[in-house]
Amino acid sequence: MRKYISRFFVQCRLGVVFAGVAGLMLLFELIKGVFIPENASIWVSHALTILFSATLATLVTFLLRRTTREVQLHADLILESLAEGIYGTDTQGNCTFVNSAFLHILGYQHADEVLSRHIHELIHHSHADGTAYPATECRIYQAYRRNVKIHVDDEVFWRRDGTPVEVEYWSYPIHRNGQMLGAVATFLDITERKKAEAALQLSEQRFRDVSDAAGEYVWEMDTNMVYSYVSARAKAVKGYTPEQLLGHSPLEFMPQEDREGVTEIVKRAMTDNTHFTLQHRDITPTGEVVWEEVHGISFYDSKGALIGLRGTGMDISERKQKEHQVHHQAFYDTLTKLPNRRLLGERLLATLNISERTRQYGALMFLDLDNFKPLNDQHGHVVGDLLLVEVARRLKSCIRKVDMAARFGGDEFVVLLCGLSARQDEAILQARQLAEKIRSRVSEVYRLTSPQPDSPESLSAKLPDEAATGVIEHRCTLSIGVAMFIDHLAGEQEILKQADAAMYDAKNSGRNAVCFYAEPAPSATNDYL
Repeated sequence: MRKYISRFFVQCRLGVVFAGVAGLMLLFELIKGVFIPENASIWVSHALTILFSATLATLVTFLLRRTTREVQLHADLILESLAEGIYGTDTQGNCTFVNSAFLHILGYQHADEVLSRHIHELIHHSHADGTAYPATECRIYQAYRRNVKIHVDDEVFWRRDGTPVEVEYWSYPIHRNGQMLGAVATFLDITERKKAEAALQLSEQRFRDVSDAAGEYVWEMDTNMVYSYVSARAKAVKGYTPEQLLGHSPLEFMPQEDREGVTEIVKRAMTDNTHFTLQHRDITPTGEVVWEEVHGISFYDSKGALIGLRGTGMDISERKQKEHQVHHQAFYDTLTKLPNRRLLGERLLATLNISERTRQYGALMFLDLDNFKPLNDQHGHVVGDLLLVEVARRLKSCIRKVDMAARFGGDEFVVLLCGLSARQDEAILQARQLAEKIRSRVSEVYRLTSPQPDSPESLSAKLPDEAATGVIEHRCTLSIGVAMFIDHLAGEQEILKQADAAMYDAKNSGRNAVCFYAEPAPSATNDYL
C-alpha cells in the first residue's frame, strides 16, 4: 500500500520535474542564440552545452531525491492517519507491512512483532466460536488466489492477548506488470457496532414478544397511509397475512362508514405530531366484522422530515361484545328488549335539542295496557310476560326508524316521536294518526301459548313452538296520552307528566282512547325518569 501511494506521488512529482527540465532546455537554447555569436568556435558552444547539461543533471538528481523523500513522507502520513487497520501480505501469506491502526486494534506495540510472520496464523487462525479456521479457507487469501476483491463483515481477528475482535474487512489483490504480488487488507473494529445491533435486535424482539403477549401486532405506514411494515401477529387480528397487507391502506379493509373518521384522526396525528388511539371495524377475508383498537404516533428521519406513522393494533371484538352487553343491560329492558326509561331520558333530551335547532315539533305518548291485570291473575306472570313481549313487537312495527318505543315499567310503554311538522296543527294530526295506528294494532286479538305446568318459568319456555297445554286468546286495549313539545319550552320531566296526565284522561274517558294534553296536570312529587 505504501509503495502504491508513493508511486502515485512520485509520478506526480516527476511530471513537474521533467516539465521544468524541458523549460530549462528551451531557455538555454534561447540564451545560446542571443549571447553566443554565430562565428564562435564550435568548441565553445559544445563546452557550454556540456556545462549546462552537467548542471542540469545535478539539479534533476537533487530534485528527484527530494521528491522521493517527500512522497515517502506523504505516504507514511496517510497510512498512519487512517482509523482502519491496514496490512499487506505476499503470496505466501507473510505480512509485508502494517499501519499504526493495525497495531492499536490488535494490541501490538511494534510492527516487528508482526512483519514477516504468517498473518493468518497470527490474527485469523480461529472462528469466533474457537474452532479452527484453516488458511486454505481464508477469504482474505482469495483476493490474490482468485484475483478478486473480498468484503466480509461476520468474522473475527484475534488480538495479541488472545481475545477476539469483531471486524469488517476488505481484501484487494496487488499485482505489477502482470505478476501477482499478494494482497492488501483493510479492516475496522465493529465490536461496538455489533453490540448496538444486538441490543437493537433484542429491544425489537422484546417489543415483539410483549406485543404478541398482549395480543397486539406492530405496524408502520407512510404519509399516504399505506402499510410499509406489518408484523406476523396481524393475521390473528385482521385475518390477512403481512404480505397481503403490505402496499395497501388499512382503509381498504374497513367498512365505508368508518373510513372518514379514521382518516381525520390519522391526518391530524401526522400534522400535530401527537399520539392517537382509535377504534374501528375490520372486514376479514371471510366477511366477518371484527373490532380493532389502534395506537400510533408519527416518526421522523434524522433531518426531522416526517416518514409516517407506527404503532400497534389489537382485536377488541370480545371487549366490544361485553360492552354491548353491559350497555344493553343498562339501557334496555331484559324482557321486551325495548329501551328502558334510562335510555328514554337520554333520547328525549337529544330530541329536545334537535327540536330547538330545527324548530319542528315532537310528541311523547304514554301508553297503558287495559285489562292486563286479569290476564296476569288468571294465567300467571309467564303468560303476562308473553303478552308484554308481543305488545313490544307490535309497537316497533308501527313506528318510524327515527322514533323510539320504550318500556317504562310494568304494563306501561312510551313512544317518542321526533321530526314532526313545524306547524302545530299538522304536528298534532301526525301524532294522532300514529297513536290511532298503535291503538288499533295493539288492540288486535292475542293468541298466547300456555307453557307446561312443570316447565321452568323462563322466556325460553314461553315460546309458541314449545310443547304446550293450549292456546290462550286475549284482548287488551290501550289508553294513550300525548304531549306535544317544541324547543325547550318544557323540560323532560314536565313533558312526561303532561303525557301521563293525558293518559289518565283517556282511562277516565272509558279507556281504549287517545287524549292530548290540554291543561296543566297537578304537581307530582315523584320523578318519572
